[in-house]
Amino acid sequence: MRFAWDQKKNEELRSEGRPTFDEVVEVIATDGVLADGPNPVHEGQRIFVVSIRKYPHVVP
Repeated sequence: MRFAWDQKKNEELRSEGRPTFDEVVEVIATDGVLADGPNPVHEGQRIFVVSIRKYPHVVP
């Protein structure tokens, strides 16, 4: 699976205390996905529900 993101946006998320793309990738890589399905809006993209810091997050 390939992951790509905007590093500037990642730093914004980090400075706001929100989950970062790095954290999401780590959770996906370590089987921390709670749910996984196709993105109904963007063909070829998936939507994951992951648990980060004990809270569920929906991420494309």
